Amino acid sequence: MHKLIEFIRTIYVFVFFVVLEILAINYYAHSTHYTQARLLTRANSMVGGVHGMMAGVRGYFHLRQVNDELLDHVARLSERLAGYEHIHLADSVRMGIYVDPASQSKFRVMHATVISNTVNRRQNLIVLNCGRKEGVTDNMTLVSPSGALVGYVADCTDDYAVAVSVLNTSMKLSGKLKHNNSLGSITWDGCDPEVVTMSELSKYAFPEVGQEVVTAGLEISFSDVPIGTIESVELNETGTQYTARVRLAAPFSSLTDLLLIERIDQREIDSLKRSRKIDFYYKN
Repeated sequence: MHKLIEFIRTIYVFVFFVVLEILAINYYAHSTHYTQARLLTRANSMVGGVHGMMAGVRGYFHLRQVNDELLDHVARLSERLAGYEHIHLADSVRMGIYVDPASQSKFRVMHATVISNTVNRRQNLIVLNCGRKEGVTDNMTLVSPSGALVGYVADCTDDYAVAVSVLNTSMKLSGKLKHNNSLGSITWDGCDPEVVTMSELSKYAFPEVGQEVVTAGLEISFSDVPIGTIESVELNETGTQYTARVRLAAPFSSLTDLLLIERIDQREIDSLKRSRKIDFYYKN
């Protein structure tokens, strides 16, 4: 009890000062309507600032969910757009029937999150957080959210998938100049993770800096997928072929989410290629 009394004696001046300040502020706040309005405005401003800050914090922790929802929406729109592009409008108009765009799509699009991704090795791979349970299959094409080529699925389990990155020295890809369809071979030399080499370009291709390079659709199921833009061109000593350095469009060093695209009729096409009749024609 004695210690409590001593404690109160040491702080009573401060407590008395605080009480007087509260009484003075309360008197000032209720002195006029103008003062009340100003204090109310200031209080609302402070409360609004606090609420805004808290909303920002909550929004930050929900960015992952919002990003996933947006990518799912992008995947659905991409799939539907592919359906529109494959509608034979002339036949539909001539026959006087309406064709549902979604039913005509030859592509299936889904999104996945990157678990691991390397860019500093010669054989770079990308691990995704989805597998056969979510509908992932081998050879699905990987593109960035902006539509640039990233690689293709090499193998998958029930829950995960592994993809071969464009930044893999064993990956051979056919590309073409978008403006004139001149073909070339796309390879990575294992050095710069932002640049690949396009070789075997015909001397009649006339590649120039700034031209866009896209997939030719020979190794993967899709053509005209952006690869990058030419940043330098060199003609060989015999003057027969060009070699170009292509700056990649996909940000490989910061990949977090990807879109997976599957051509629905690809298995039918592969089966046809493996048919005995085709082998017979090749042998003869």
